[in-house]
Amino acid sequence: MLVSNGVSINTISEIANTLAETFTKTSSCDNYTPAFQALKRREERLKLNFSSSNEEGYNTPLTLLELRVALHRSVNTAAGPDGLHYIMLRHLSESSILSLLLLFNHIWETQVFPTQWCHAHVLPFPKPGKDPTSANNYRPFSLSNCLNKLMERIVSARLMLHFESHTVGRIKS
Repeated sequence: MLVSNGVSINTISEIANTLAETFTKTSSCDNYTPAFQALKRREERLKLNFSSSNEEGYNTPLTLLELRVALHRSVNTAAGPDGLHYIMLRHLSESSILSLLLLFNHIWETQVFPTQWCHAHVLPFPKPGKDPTSANNYRPFSLSNCLNKLMERIVSARLMLHFESHTVGRIKS
């Protein structure tokens, strides 16, 4: 049961809607200071230059080694909406791993991201020591798809390598 504006909320759908509204408000840009909101609007109007050579290392097709390293570094977490667990992915056959790599490279090269990967299960967890009847005393915990997280891990490792090798030297000098 939750209490919102002095009213008891008892049905699962009402509780879910109340928590969703609370999480939305908490994550809203309205919580930023006016100065930060102005800065954010100004920066978002700037056009970014995404031009780069396709020969750059970060633009090359994803490799089997990158996929294996990402799988190895993935911890066993709860499954997202796709129902897949990392433990399942770690036990794929060699041909299935290669098919997964083909899928990732197709996404990488076509720049078409599966819309299903944008969905997650959001679970409310009560904050320790807080009143569990108040929606403000819950944190959202998001379970996203393992395939999405796996590809993100590969891309993130690639970008970190690029930034570390190209940016750190400039900062130090």
